[in-house]
Amino acid sequence: MTAVDIVDSHHHLWDLAVGRYPWLQGPPIPYAGGDYADLRRDYRIEDYLADIAGHGIAASVHVEADWDPNGDPAAETAWLQAIAGRHGYPHAIVAQCDLGAPDVAAQLARHGAHRNLRGVRNLRPGPSLPKGLDAAAMFDHPDWRRGFALLGPRNLSYDMRMTPREAASALRLARDFPQTTIVITHLGYPPAAATAEAVADWRGGLAAMAACPNVVAKLSGFGMYSRQWTVAMMQPWVDALIDEFGPQRCMYGSNYPVDRLGAPYARIMAAMAELLARRDAGARAAIMGGTARRVYRI
Repeated sequence: MTAVDIVDSHHHLWDLAVGRYPWLQGPPIPYAGGDYADLRRDYRIEDYLADIAGHGIAASVHVEADWDPNGDPAAETAWLQAIAGRHGYPHAIVAQCDLGAPDVAAQLARHGAHRNLRGVRNLRPGPSLPKGLDAAAMFDHPDWRRGFALLGPRNLSYDMRMTPREAASALRLARDFPQTTIVITHLGYPPAAATAEAVADWRGGLAAMAACPNVVAKLSGFGMYSRQWTVAMMQPWVDALIDEFGPQRCMYGSNYPVDRLGAPYARIMAAMAELLARRDAGARAAIMGGTARRVYRI
């Protein structure tokens, strides 16, 4: 695999003395992967570089790490840009931005002052939107959509958490904003209870999104479903994503250090080699690096 130009399209860093991360520093939150106490400590660039050493990772994309949205998430982008200036990594930054906020343009400008900014992510409705709003309703909210409309003209992508529950709203968004690249993360959150109906719902949502040429997908987040994941468990999900989107619209991501709870980096890399073994060299090159380089302009 190291013969391929590899880009890790999804990882995180945090320094608890620099930023405020409620999920890491406050009371633990419900998490599908179970106890995450091992994450509630610093994970700096030195830790990430040690984890990827020897695996041929030529570039990386940092995805916002849930910095306190009531603070100034642009400070996270500034911190990451300084790290990139010293270490080279990360080569691209996906920032947190409250797209429903009245000052969203100013927020984007603060993020955009840093040259590695490539996109944004809104995991959940920010402080500007009504409390209790779920992600599906967020995608449809007119204030949030006004903010989302600013991304395309700024050449910024959107990293999307899309479960089957949000699929219909996500599809409306993709169709209404065809100039904005949407990146579906973590395999589109396949169902934990893999009944035939649940799998059909999951794949149907992905197929509809794949019909939109502005949507791509990440093969990432394996450990979010089970810390005991195996290649056999992941193969149907990975194959479905590649079959729906094609290799040119799929990209590898480690989700480190979150997925470190379930596997060392070497195991993830070995799994990717096995998961892609049936694909030709061109497909492997696209998934392991080419797609991420194109989407995040690395």
